[in-house]
Amino acid sequence: MPPRRLLLSLLMLLCVLPLHALDAQSDLEVRLSSPDSLTARESGKVIVSITNRSSRVLLLPRLRTPLFNPDDHLMNNLIDLRDAAGKPPKFIGRFVTISFEAKDYFYVAIQPGQTLGKEIDLAQDYDLRAGGLFRVSYVQDYGETDLYQSDNYAAYKSASNELTIFVSTTLLHT
Repeated sequence: MPPRRLLLSLLMLLCVLPLHALDAQSDLEVRLSSPDSLTARESGKVIVSITNRSSRVLLLPRLRTPLFNPDDHLMNNLIDLRDAAGKPPKFIGRFVTISFEAKDYFYVAIQPGQTLGKEIDLAQDYDLRAGGLFRVSYVQDYGETDLYQSDNYAAYKSASNELTIFVSTTLLHT
């Protein structure tokens, strides 16, 4: 393909893309951090913060968001957790489904500039009894308010930072 035709094709493709798709990666900031308490840190707890950096209301699928965990249990295996050897610990939590038709409940709106956060106890849903170092991360699905009128699922993904935690076997067995 001649260079001029290739350039024209690329320009046409850029015109067809929705403008909000170009900056979708930076619309939602997902951050993992350690609690202040040493006991909380070494027992497998992490803090999840999700911030809407866009000027639009964004929607988070409740089932794919660790902030919504009834009875201190995740609704699904959402977290990418790896031990020092790179092996994931066994997920001992539950798998929950919600009817996609109940979209007002299926999605949680996060307003522009709003931050949602929660301390998550990973030992409630993952077998961390072996203790040691673990790498923690996850990818948050999200979309825009047009999902309320659509049969599609959340269109975008935002990856968290990777956090390294140390889990003390002494704290887990007390």
